[in-house]
Amino acid sequence: MFSGTKIDLNYAEFDGHGPALVISHGFSSRWQGLAAYAEALTDWHVYAVDQAGHGLSSERRATYRFVDFADDMAEFIESVSGPNVAFIGASLGGMVGMIITGTRPELINTLILGDIPIALFRDNYMGSWLQKARAETLEQVKEKFSVEEEKINKAKMFPTMTPGQIESLAIAATQLRPETAGALADGTMLDEIDINQALRDTIAPTLMLQGDDTTGFFLPDSGVEEMKTLLRDFETKKFAGMGHGLDYGAPGDAFATVVDFLNRRHRN
Repeated sequence: MFSGTKIDLNYAEFDGHGPALVISHGFSSRWQGLAAYAEALTDWHVYAVDQAGHGLSSERRATYRFVDFADDMAEFIESVSGPNVAFIGASLGGMVGMIITGTRPELINTLILGDIPIALFRDNYMGSWLQKARAETLEQVKEKFSVEEEKINKAKMFPTMTPGQIESLAIAATQLRPETAGALADGTMLDEIDINQALRDTIAPTLMLQGDDTTGFFLPDSGVEEMKTLLRDFETKKFAGMGHGLDYGAPGDAFATVVDFLNRRHRN
């Protein structure tokens, strides 16, 4: 557990005796959602972190905005992993990494984004799911996000994951703090963030992993094209048959692309 100035962040450490790499999960998940990636990155010293209000990390004492998550993670990088890290961010975690690279470029050397939610409110599973996020207590969250219901939802989003991994993600949804869910549901999570400016200010080599629109995804082709005009050093790859969860449960083609990118672009 890392005790920061504003929050305690739970994390797992995988010592591969290589350069530091930080993994950041998506909304309603926890570090275990990316455990298969962390375990497979044997040439890296991996830190897998629970975001504020997720998993076993503590609650924030004020707001749950993207910029707050980024501040928490930046302090973690400064204090624990050390600067100049490689960073893999899934969904919400990718947004966090993108903000850090735009504001603290010395902290992240190489950035990998997994199907980030540029358009947060889409007419899909996430849109309806967010309506259930309006809860006043953690017990209400647990009631609304039942493990059995979330196992069905997560299986749709993450078809490559094993039943055990799906259950872990479902449990993570019941651990979600109500304030975190509410901030995304009412839009305040987006306060004080200029996504376009963050992209313009990003100097780290960036790889985007894009899901297939036939299997559930958050980043459409139009979003990728816009990112190409804003980022200075940008690569992207779309994976047929992979949804928002890509291959996090069973590292395959997307993972191989990540490893290739890291080997080519990370500067020690």
